[in-house]
Amino acid sequence: MSDTPSKKAGKRKKSGGSSSQTPPSAKRDTKKQKEAMDIEDNMYMLEQSVDNLRKQLDSVLNAGSDEDGDSISIQVAKLAQSIEFLTVTVNEVKEELRQTNKGMNEIKMLREEIASVKTYNQMLNDRLVAQEDYSRRDNVIVTGLKEVRDEDCRAVTAKLLKEVFDMDNVDIVRVHRLG
Repeated sequence: MSDTPSKKAGKRKKSGGSSSQTPPSAKRDTKKQKEAMDIEDNMYMLEQSVDNLRKQLDSVLNAGSDEDGDSISIQVAKLAQSIEFLTVTVNEVKEELRQTNKGMNEIKMLREEIASVKTYNQMLNDRLVAQEDYSRRDNVIVTGLKEVRDEDCRAVTAKLLKEVFDMDNVDIVRVHRLG
């Protein structure tokens, strides 16, 4: 069996460390990607094991019997069991990989949906601000007037507009003290 996959996995583990500046969602993606790479490495190692078993089978068939004195048919039966076990394991790993990829696709779709909802929310917020601004377009805020007990705010405002701005007959809808 070759050491190549485990060396690759070791290199990935060393270089794949997460930084403190990585957002949590990216860390989850990195973890899923690492799991997918580990599954691929395991599949590679299992395939290598199957290849080694085939080579052993070929050498046994060519040699006649092994060092333990087992006959070719016993050795073939053992190798067949090993191959069957590895085949089942490879299929299980492939199914895990399919499930992981399916989960990653679902995460991608959810992220796209979240981005769409955020964009729509921002558009609605902008429209609300514009509507509020439009509803206040005729408002006037006057500061610095002394408050007098039981005053008529409408009369005070009309008097101010006449004296300061020389405006008569102004349509005042509402008048409020703010503070």
